[in-house]
Amino acid sequence: MRKSRKILYAAVATAAAAGIAVPAAATAASASVVHPAVTMAHHRYVPPREVRAGVEITSSGYERYAQIFAVQQRGWKGYVDYTNFNVAETGSGVWAPAGLAETLTFTGSGGPWLYSLNSGVTLVAKSPTTVQFTGSGTYPGGLVWAIKGTVYRDHGQAKVEFTITYSAPAADTPYKVFAHGTIASDGSASGTGEQTYNGSPVLPLGWSLPAGSFQQVDHFRAPVTSESIQVKGQDATVSFVIPSPAVSAGVPITWQLHNGGRPAKDSFQETDSAPVNVTFPETVEAGHIQILP
Repeated sequence: MRKSRKILYAAVATAAAAGIAVPAAATAASASVVHPAVTMAHHRYVPPREVRAGVEITSSGYERYAQIFAVQQRGWKGYVDYTNFNVAETGSGVWAPAGLAETLTFTGSGGPWLYSLNSGVTLVAKSPTTVQFTGSGTYPGGLVWAIKGTVYRDHGQAKVEFTITYSAPAADTPYKVFAHGTIASDGSASGTGEQTYNGSPVLPLGWSLPAGSFQQVDHFRAPVTSESIQVKGQDATVSFVIPSPAVSAGVPITWQLHNGGRPAKDSFQETDSAPVNVTFPETVEAGHIQILP
């Protein structure tokens, strides 16, 4: 058809240039063809409204992370990826320190050395599968130390890395320990590391923590079931149902979101439907909520 139209256009143009009368049907056919650019101008694609967020949220002592991608359209509407790093859930595949008092054992030339890790750690969620932690401990003879580390997932394997610094006695403050390793299915962990003195390596180390030192935590990824996105007011509502086998599976959840221009001004409120029936605000600690036209 395209080829026949080109032939028609050429014939009309040639006849007109030669002063030959052109049949009305031929000129009408050529005039009825609309250039594609004109057609597209009247049917410009308008992308759907979106909500994008990756936020660390806290409430009632729970450290959580929510990743959101919601699209205002028919069919697929996006997903939420959520983790509560303080609630245990066997089999989730996401790990965090259990916060128990444990013995951190180091091995190496002259070892072993049995470090006492105090109970209670502070968690900071960095993504749905990554959490940072800080804690403290002691060693016989008055040695006081602090630990700071990260638990994360790498190609399906739970891993941990940490640094130990010393605050007392003063003679030991130039020392540090850098370590990394893997977490086993029973919550134990082991790996390698090194001790440094004023930044220079002085001793290669092995290390281990017993079973139960780490726990799998509440995590799920769920499809968005409904959404309402208001670009002008920078507000959005995203709903989903907690999937099995996550904690509270089957409970419908609604998140009310607001982009305040920066993380400190963003707001995040959760409503849990029956049988929970509770609404509570979250504090956005880090990250940002974006609502896009």
